Amino acid sequence: MNDDLLNKLLRRGMQTGDVPVELDDAAVDHWLNHQTAGLPDEIRSSVQRKLKQRLQEAGLRGAEPLNEVVAPVGRLILAVRDEAGLARADVSERLGKSEEYLKQIEENDADFPNTSAEEFATLMEILQLRLSKVSEAIHRSIDSWGFGSMSGWQGSVATGLKNDDKDHAQTEATPPWQKNRQLSLLSEKKKAAEVWLTNLQSVLRKRNRTDLLR
Repeated sequence: MNDDLLNKLLRRGMQTGDVPVELDDAAVDHWLNHQTAGLPDEIRSSVQRKLKQRLQEAGLRGAEPLNEVVAPVGRLILAVRDEAGLARADVSERLGKSEEYLKQIEENDADFPNTSAEEFATLMEILQLRLSKVSEAIHRSIDSWGFGSMSGWQGSVATGLKNDDKDHAQTEATPPWQKNRQLSLLSEKKKAAEVWLTNLQSVLRKRNRTDLLR
């Protein structure tokens, strides 16, 4: 059977609904290069959604990379989305969630999102956001919690070393019992974040998104 005849048969089947179609890049390219008059509204809408998604992904690829560390994670999501010129409605639609859902993530000051690793991994895929950026944001958010600036997970709180005299003076004035309580809370936060990041990494691996595991 020649290609022209096969295309005609497929097109007729799709128009009548006898042939289901899962639109991928090849299908979109085909319909872009052929007259689409008479196509069912469902197929036409699918093509439009696919094209819109392509434009969004092109915007993300063309956006300037964020060199600075943005924290907390919600602000990172907002910064990446803004840099790519994506509306909140565009991202939430692809997530299959409401705009309010995404707004709550972006405006949340928590050290890491109150969402499952599965849901956040999908958001990372949409925004093409690397795990290293997410990890940096979480580290910065927790390390600055209640103690001023620290370097990495193994910050210098325990030794009392500070990068700035004001922070050092405040720490010295803190009663030992309160300092121990702060250190305990910080340790709990780190453990919870480590578990969340490990789960997120596992989800990305299962999805074979090695491009985001950097």
